[in-house]
Amino acid sequence: MSLNLYNENKILRFNSSNSCIPFGPISDLAADSMVEIWIGFVDYGCVEFDGTNCNVLDITNSALPDNYVHSIFVDNKGNKWLGTNMGLAVYNKSGIKF
Repeated sequence: MSLNLYNENKILRFNSSNSCIPFGPISDLAADSMVEIWIGFVDYGCVEFDGTNCNVLDITNSALPDNYVHSIFVDNKGNKWLGTNMGLAVYNKSGIKF
């Protein structure tokens, strides 16, 4: 599995062997105003990806209520709303709130 990004007339392919993106089924994608991609995974939580670096959010390192992230929505204030099996969480630069 891979994430493909079309950028300046070329396609960049990111996967677990050439980037920090975990291997696993992707359930949703969203982009924020900082040009970061938010990737929701089935059983792997959520990843904030800037094209080089990843910030992995899961039940072991954040207040995310479940590792199955069904949906991601970025509101006009930059909050990331994460829909999981165990409820809704909101993430901003101060962390995740359940």
